Amino acid sequence: ITTNYDTTIENAFKTIEFIKTGKSTKTYNIQYLPKFDTFNFVGKNNVVYLHGYTNKSHYLLRKEDYEYFYPSISKKEDAVKMLEEFLKANIQKNCLIFFGFSFDDEYFYEFVKFLINEKKIEKERNQKFGFGNYEDEEIEHFSFIKLKNDNKQENLIHNNSLHNKLKEINIKPIYYEKNHAELEEKFLDEIPNLKNNLEIINDDLEKGFPSVPEQ
Repeated sequence: ITTNYDTTIENAFKTIEFIKTGKSTKTYNIQYLPKFDTFNFVGKNNVVYLHGYTNKSHYLLRKEDYEYFYPSISKKEDAVKMLEEFLKANIQKNCLIFFGFSFDDEYFYEFVKFLINEKKIEKERNQKFGFGNYEDEEIEHFSFIKLKNDNKQENLIHNNSLHNKLKEINIKPIYYEKNHAELEEKFLDEIPNLKNNLEIINDDLEKGFPSVPEQ
């Protein structure tokens, strides 16, 4: 899933397929605004252009565009819910791993916060009326965050503002020092094992690295 409009991820799929087979066979589905299909997303290779696609004419560019596709945030009655429903289904059912995403997208960030609050209210309501223990398994999400050198190039630091944002929407940060190319082999296969220890790992990281002051 990408909020970018360009075809970088598609090109990566094509390159990988060519390296493996020597052919340029298309091995993935493309989904793009304004229609999404959650059923065809699971268990298949998909490239989902959440906010628009360079090969099509639909883009989220203006405030009015975002308000139309994020009605839970904009509170507009004439808006549509297809984008939100797709996001909700995936956030609540699949483990998402974010790469190179700053979470500066206000509407995406606020919608994730909205989902968390909605889930909390639903849980409290079910507990109030005695609908069992309501112990649903919590789906965990992760974000790879690159550590940066401080101004003196002496210490590795992390952005305190971003860290707090992730904490607010229950996304666990995994800090790394080098480049994205090394992450897949080193970390992605270890995600299931990291789940139980991730809080301890990141607590240690926070103690070991100074934070960037909030601006």
